[in-house]
Amino acid sequence: MGMNLDDVAILKKLVEYESTNFQWQKLALNWGMVLVLILISILRGSGEGLSIIDVARCDKTDWFLFGALQICCLLFLGYGIYVVKTEHALKVKVRYEFTPGDLEATNPKIWRMVIVSFFGSAAAAFCGVGPGFIFAPLLVVIGIEPQVATATGMYVTMFTTLAATIQTMVFKKINL
Repeated sequence: MGMNLDDVAILKKLVEYESTNFQWQKLALNWGMVLVLILISILRGSGEGLSIIDVARCDKTDWFLFGALQICCLLFLGYGIYVVKTEHALKVKVRYEFTPGDLEATNPKIWRMVIVSFFGSAAAAFCGVGPGFIFAPLLVVIGIEPQVATATGMYVTMFTTLAATIQTMVFKKINL
């Protein structure tokens, strides 16, 4: 059963899209979440009275902002899952040949990634290490190629480090 010309064109575009670092929809998700995190962190303050809107730790506004952050995280997660599943459905439709280590966005694999992300982030935060230190081995365990897992860990670490650096600079915790 051969592929029609439309499927061949779609498959070619998919391969070209995934061969670049400029996947704008995914980048917008990452940068949008970083901006939300930084904004809410600045509004909440450092816990030492450095909030720009006079938020004290554990007051109603602090809990509201924390809840807003959690809701934003869930919205970004939901949209991210939608993007990945839409891409996967298109790949299946045009008979894309998945190779070992490719993420096939089936429901069990997506939820496995969500669980790994949640517990990996919590472990990284509690231990004070970069999330790549936790994510890379866990991604390998669930079947992602080691090179992809390492690059993903470094990518995630870049965003968390950037957010932490900006917060440190805003709260003047570092003398430049």
